[in-house]
Amino acid sequence: MFTAGATEAEAACVAELKKQCPPSMLNAEDVGFLNDTAYLRFVRARKADVAKAAEMLKKTITWRNETKPYAITEDEVKEAAKHLRISCGGHCKQGCPIVVLSVIEPEGLTMEARKKFLTFMLEETERKGYDRISWILTWAHMAKEKEKREDKEPDAKKHRREAMQIMQDYYPERMNHVLLFQPPFLIRVMLPFMRMTITSVTSGKISNIGSNVKDFDKYITRDQLPEVCGGLKPDVVVEHFGALPQASEVVK
Repeated sequence: MFTAGATEAEAACVAELKKQCPPSMLNAEDVGFLNDTAYLRFVRARKADVAKAAEMLKKTITWRNETKPYAITEDEVKEAAKHLRISCGGHCKQGCPIVVLSVIEPEGLTMEARKKFLTFMLEETERKGYDRISWILTWAHMAKEKEKREDKEPDAKKHRREAMQIMQDYYPERMNHVLLFQPPFLIRVMLPFMRMTITSVTSGKISNIGSNVKDFDKYITRDQLPEVCGGLKPDVVVEHFGALPQASEVVK
């Protein structure tokens, strides 16, 4: 459990956060969001600073009450899901389950649709007990001619910043690592600029693995690395994100 090993300072901060931000502040259908694990995430994201953690959590509560991310259905994001191959299996060296998103078709999907799918993924994985996840994004299944495409959608950069804000501000500590495997040219070029728009902590969790499978060794042992990324762990492909197994069912 993510809550294991909480320090005295973190436990004290969690207790205070529960007083300042009780589940009753959320919409009735969303009260389950604020469990012990969620409180601890916000505490750790702000290094057990009560004032900063409370401010962060209050903003998240306002965002959840207004946007209702928990109400997004799989049917609403089914078109976005068709652009990815989703697989899971194994755990990283820090014990977090691995989820692989293989980009198949980068075109024909608005940035707004991508943000919605990202939010659905974060909600669905939390419902299934994934406290922290080591994500692998791979472009191994994408046609080479699509690698150098340019973003044609207006405000694409703005939408990317908003997507990163969703991850780091509203779902803190859910991302253990994001490992980019065989990223196309455009992603490699954009990565340094993207790092400028996020916190140093979040930036430190994003690594460009390139095309060398040996670079995974720092994060994942070869027997836990899914085959799609050159490892020895058989891929468990899921037909749709709702079919992702419970975190407790992911075999080490």
